[in-house]
Amino acid sequence: MSTETGNATPAGLNGSKRRRRRPASSEEGQPPVRFFAGEMSKEGITLAREFASEPEAQLNALKLDQPYFSVEAWKVKPDFSNGSIAVTKQPIGKP
Repeated sequence: MSTETGNATPAGLNGSKRRRRRPASSEEGQPPVRFFAGEMSKEGITLAREFASEPEAQLNALKLDQPYFSVEAWKVKPDFSNGSIAVTKQPIGKP
């Protein structure tokens, strides 16, 4: 019978990279992400209440057994600088 103890490490702490969620106010050049409660139907998606953070939206979705949605807003503009037409996108902030 062996009495050796292994070097047990909790899951996720063994050096593997963990994916981090992007915060609501994200990096430069990215629009803020907004979180909503809502409903999906054959006609489309209806956004209802907005939440200040993703964890708040997740808790609400869990309590009500409904989906939540994350929304980013972008504006597109033509770019003629290279002699051809290219479309560039720019983030739109919260109104």
